[in-house]
Amino acid sequence: MEDGSVDPDLIKNYREPIYLSVLWALLDPMIYQSAKGFTADMNKDHGLMTPWMLGNESNAWSYGTQFHQSPLGYELYIINYLRLMGKFYTLYLKGGRPYKNLGIGINIPGLIEKEKITLGVACDFWNQDIYGSGGALSFNMKYRFYKGLGFVLNGIWKDRGYLIGERIGKTPVFLVGLSYQF
Repeated sequence: MEDGSVDPDLIKNYREPIYLSVLWALLDPMIYQSAKGFTADMNKDHGLMTPWMLGNESNAWSYGTQFHQSPLGYELYIINYLRLMGKFYTLYLKGGRPYKNLGIGINIPGLIEKEKITLGVACDFWNQDIYGSGGALSFNMKYRFYKGLGFVLNGIWKDRGYLIGERIGKTPVFLVGLSYQF
């Protein structure tokens, strides 16, 4: 400010994400399940713990939270983990500040699951102050051809806008690789 003091709105813009990141983490049940993992018996199934979900083996639900810094400020995600008829889905809603950053997305990592091939898809939509409205469609494919050795193909087509782990610009991206699972 002209008098040498720090603008109170600027201070608020720095403090808000700090407080929300802590609160958002405390609202995530996975943090408590992870803490419980410290007491897991490593001699029983190598300490593997089944995540908490309401429901049964065929149909169940749980949620999680995620705080993320972005070029638009911060993002708060609420993620719904669904198991419907034995298939796993994630559905997220996000909101962000100080620039408007609203979004929704769905991911089906095992849309098709056969002995040697797995195909997953995801779809995202957003409305962002700087980049406008847009969307993305992505897929991932794994093909296992010899014991643990496999082939991986990932692709995405997206509009201009911010999406975690992707380029800002409107672009298609294809990634090819080998994988080994043991």
